[in-house]
Amino acid sequence: MKAGQSAESARAARSHTGSLAGRYEIFETALRQAGAIVSQDPGELLDIAKILTILEPAKGKNIAVMSFQAGPGILLTDAVVRNDLSMAVLSKKTQDRINRLLPPFTIRINPVDMAFARNEEAFEDTVRCLLDDRNVDALIVFLLHHPFMTPKRIAGPLLRQKQKSAKPIVLCVNSPRGFIEDEGAELESRGIPVYPLPERAVRALKGLFEYGEIREKKRHGAKGMGQGARGREKKI
Repeated sequence: MKAGQSAESARAARSHTGSLAGRYEIFETALRQAGAIVSQDPGELLDIAKILTILEPAKGKNIAVMSFQAGPGILLTDAVVRNDLSMAVLSKKTQDRINRLLPPFTIRINPVDMAFARNEEAFEDTVRCLLDDRNVDALIVFLLHHPFMTPKRIAGPLLRQKQKSAKPIVLCVNSPRGFIEDEGAELESRGIPVYPLPERAVRALKGLFEYGEIREKKRHGAKGMGQGARGREKKI
């Protein structure tokens, strides 16, 4: 992350660091070419750093969203699109399974509205359906504070399905202070990062995907260099 992105702040930076200050666009391009993830603010920087310590990158950018209220699911959908990720298009098999699991007066496409699925079994079955779908690369679950479905009740189903799938699962929980700290710490220690707001969860996941792309480019680059070396050996 670099301070001095605007013309106004760049002038302040030049008065402090002199020749070290320069056009932000050049700095950002150089960082990306070097294989760095560029963040825009301290919160994003810390959120991406956290997810990189917990999860391995996904194979693609197609996101499935689950929410226990319709509004938060739509907010997450907006955040996914705004951050240049994609809402996964569920396969017919997955859609048929979810249609059987959930009542018809909920949103049963992606995002999936769990508002009337008031038990852990239906929740876990839906999580399993989404993670099994080849069109889904990662799953974000949003849980607003709710007296019935709490982080403690969904932790077990999420962790069981996490053991069966390599796809990233991210939990977004918005709750009064003191209600989720213990459950959040346990989930993160077992591979499910927890964020309080939709935008933060999605930006962190975007950073994880960017890291996967960086690793893939480096892997292909190293392979190409190795092939070039072998070609030179043959000529010699």
